[in-house]
Amino acid sequence: MRRVIILFALALTATLLVGCVFTVLFAPDGLLSPQRRCARQVAAWRDEAQPHIEEWLDVVTLADNTSRMNLSPLIRDMQTIRRAVQDVEAPRCAVVAVSHLDTSMDSAIRAYTAFMAQESSTVVSAAMKESTKELALFQREIKELGDVPPAPLWQTSVTIMDALLALLPKSPYPRDTYINGYDPTSGERLASVQIVGNDGAPVAFLEHGDAITVTKIEGPNCYVTTEAGVKGIVACAYTQLPVE
Repeated sequence: MRRVIILFALALTATLLVGCVFTVLFAPDGLLSPQRRCARQVAAWRDEAQPHIEEWLDVVTLADNTSRMNLSPLIRDMQTIRRAVQDVEAPRCAVVAVSHLDTSMDSAIRAYTAFMAQESSTVVSAAMKESTKELALFQREIKELGDVPPAPLWQTSVTIMDALLALLPKSPYPRDTYINGYDPTSGERLASVQIVGNDGAPVAFLEHGDAITVTKIEGPNCYVTTEAGVKGIVACAYTQLPVE
């Protein structure tokens, strides 16, 4: 009977959590707090602008390794990408943050143009420093706009869920374990062990001795949570668990 009550309470708490998620993801903007409305708008802006920003960073990296006489086409590429980013309308709450990105791009273009024109290293260095500083400000401020604290109802639901889960029978699997960073075939010490997500993409790289929590075992695979809270899958051969 006690187990049935606990499971019912878990189901009710889960329903509250789902409700919170639905509200955050699908509620009309008018029903959200200004912070959550801004976070949603910033996320939409980033989805559209991010491919251009990544292309920009690739071109800048290439420019860093290009001779002065071959910079001209790369500078034109930078100018094109900068206009593409400007064409993505930023939400009003992120105008100041995005202005740092605009300034960073302008400063980088100015630096490479000055370098190509053989202006003094002082001019080039100052422009590059400004570009780096403004890019860091953009990244920090845009992250802060997207990092909205959980709603009180969400926090309460998570606390209740954790408390109820603690009352359920414990998993038969060892929870506190660590990464065994040795190749099971050759015995060679590995530089790192890869943790992958359900899609097979890497989500973390751990070293021998790093703590993990095993939550489930399916065949040769262990479902684990790292100390940083990252969840993924690793071959049980790379944990301290005994392998048959």
